Amino acid sequence: DALPIWIFLFFFSAYLVEKFNFSRTQSADAYVVIAVWTLVILNTVVKWASKLFTTRQLIVITGVILSISILVIGLVSNPAIVYWVIPFWTFGASGFYTYFLSYLSIEAGSEHQGLAMGVAMSLQSVAQIVAPILAGLIMSTHVSLPLLLSAFVVMLGACALFGFFKKTSLH
Repeated sequence: DALPIWIFLFFFSAYLVEKFNFSRTQSADAYVVIAVWTLVILNTVVKWASKLFTTRQLIVITGVILSISILVIGLVSNPAIVYWVIPFWTFGASGFYTYFLSYLSIEAGSEHQGLAMGVAMSLQSVAQIVAPILAGLIMSTHVSLPLLLSAFVVMLGACALFGFFKKTSLH
């Protein structure tokens, strides 16, 4: 679940430089915007959404938002639009990962919770290693391809794992 998010984070500055001719400073500024939005969204929208929807619903909702925002960022030709999409990407990425870990923790039960969370953290570590290698190889084909593939993987994961219309919930 974390691989597309790490591909985006590791690849984003190279994408901005390659596609929009950003300087290093402009790329760094984009990460500052992401960090600020992450703080705001994690402390407001993610908590608010948790009260309105079930964990399963939130995984699908944030997965779709994350996928669409990555897709838009990968397809736009105006860098200003990237800044308008960052809050949606931040909600999708922050929410998707947070809700997925919550779901995993609940589904594992108290008996296997430590094991499940340990495996999840190990897979996240692997994703941090694989993501820049994979993004670099894919980027040599086309500058937007890592983003487009990430959007596809997130959408596929959210839909395949839980389905759009599944009505069961955890709480």
